[in-house]
Amino acid sequence: MNSAKLLLCAAAVCLAAPLQAETPIEVTLGDSAFEPAELKVPAGRAFTLLVHNTSAAVAEIEAKEMKIEKIVAAGADILINVRAQDAGVYLFVNEYKEDTVFGHITVE
Repeated sequence: MNSAKLLLCAAAVCLAAPLQAETPIEVTLGDSAFEPAELKVPAGRAFTLLVHNTSAAVAEIEAKEMKIEKIVAAGADILINVRAQDAGVYLFVNEYKEDTVFGHITVE
């Protein structure tokens, strides 16, 4: 590629509109539940979860099938980038209270 074409390609890249990030899907973790506890996302597309931990205790957000395992401090927020998933229903939990504090992500 000659230098003129290379310069033209570089200029086109610089002038291209930046990609807009999608808005994170928000979920709040309280002392005894996720709100909302049921989330829906499109299949085959990565997404971001924004978890607000409003409880007074540290939590571990886990979704084994989605390969998510993140600690969130008490009263803190955390962003979790999730890879594109196949269609299905996936369980997510606060691992420290997994028998009572859980939800589902439906990928369709």
